[in-house]
Amino acid sequence: MKLSNATEIVLHQNAEWSRMMTEESDRASLLRYGLTLMLIAYAILFILTALFWMAIGSVIPFSALHAVMAVGVQCALSVASLYFVPQILATLAPSFGGKNDSLNALKLFVFAGTPAWLGTAIGIVPIVGWLLALAGAVF
Repeated sequence: MKLSNATEIVLHQNAEWSRMMTEESDRASLLRYGLTLMLIAYAILFILTALFWMAIGSVIPFSALHAVMAVGVQCALSVASLYFVPQILATLAPSFGGKNDSLNALKLFVFAGTPAWLGTAIGIVPIVGWLLALAGAVF
């Protein structure tokens, strides 16, 4: 899967989901795609957090290390979710009439996570960015 698929996932969900389910994908390319989007999103979140704490650090005495650790923990949990959530989805699939297929569960998780990861990355745009990030999370 390529990063150019991200815009297609957001703009044309049904067509992209059909294409994604019929094409042969390997686990490594799906994991690489998910990790790339996650790391871009959390790198931008880290930069925004650092800028925010530099701006208000003189007004509110708060450790910048806390902000850095919060972003680091969020990123680590997101990366871990890329490995564990698809296994849970595959285990639950037979309960909903599906089959226990971990590759299709990973496709589902990456497909569903793309708008949220893009929304987080768009958060760097002032004022409008947080609205777009919220829309990506809700979408």
